[in-house]
Amino acid sequence: MGESISTDCVPPAKRLEFWRDAVCDVFMHLEVDVPKAERVFFNGSILGRSTRGRIRRNDVKASRQRVFLSEYGVSRLSSDSYYLLLQRTGRAIVEQGGRTAVVGPGEFALFRPTSPLTMDLPEHFLHEIVEFPGPLLRRSLHDPEQLCCRTVTSRGVFWRLLHDALEELRDPPEDVPAADAESLDDVLVALLCGALRSPCVGTEAKERNAELSHRERIRAVVREQLFDPELSVATIAERVNLSTSYVHRLFTAEGRTLGAWMWEQRLEASCRMLKSQDGTGRSITEVAHAVGFKDLAHFSRAFKSSFGCSPREYRQEVMAGRPPIREKVVAPLGLGSGIA
Repeated sequence: MGESISTDCVPPAKRLEFWRDAVCDVFMHLEVDVPKAERVFFNGSILGRSTRGRIRRNDVKASRQRVFLSEYGVSRLSSDSYYLLLQRTGRAIVEQGGRTAVVGPGEFALFRPTSPLTMDLPEHFLHEIVEFPGPLLRRSLHDPEQLCCRTVTSRGVFWRLLHDALEELRDPPEDVPAADAESLDDVLVALLCGALRSPCVGTEAKERNAELSHRERIRAVVREQLFDPELSVATIAERVNLSTSYVHRLFTAEGRTLGAWMWEQRLEASCRMLKSQDGTGRSITEVAHAVGFKDLAHFSRAFKSSFGCSPREYRQEVMAGRPPIREKVVAPLGLGSGIA
């Protein structure tokens, strides 16, 4: 087991700064951004895993965030490495060099930090980052860059073998001889090359990636303007340069409307505000307006339908030190109709 880094023992106000430094120390000079309203609730951990060989592995578990590698960050790189992003929970949207890889649970993508990239992690996630030395990978792949930033699914046999091998080697014995450790590295590289060469990213997967990418762009716009009471599907569609009807279809395919999802986000934000020190000094009306509800009655009905109690009762439960009746938002019937 390698080094473990966590924000658990860091005061909430200093967690993001601590996390940024930790990410830079473990990986490379990356910039990390978290929505301002969520920084006080941020948490994250990095668990290093020893392979006894030349390959480095780290498990990363954290709240949602966006990670950027800038030109400046690229200029500060001193190592020649490729990074395998193995997503376990949540999603990652990686953009680099005009390519976009949307990586879901059980999928992976390879990237090399030789040009700027953006990684959007829109929900709480757990993924593993496996660092392969460049010379080691290029011994088996003539031009790995051509295979970077492509989503590889779990349908291929090489990917399943690679996944199983990585699981088996999560905590290798301390007494593995150096020669055996290098041989295990070679096995992992061979399986990775086979997975990258397999035709797992067909037309259907590319179309799915495009739709997922559009949805994440839309969600990013909503998060930026979530508390604007005038926010609508039409204004969102204009921002992302898509038609309103196509935006509607993208979310209908997920089983709920974009409007319903937006109201869910506002209700979740109201819960966080009611529980925070800043929110306890506000009236229920002020909280409702702060998260984008125009009408207090609408807010109270929606809140009770989602959480099983009124906003005032919820606050009283929190202040009394008792767990609120229900934490998970379930979109109330009719919420989606308020945003067209």
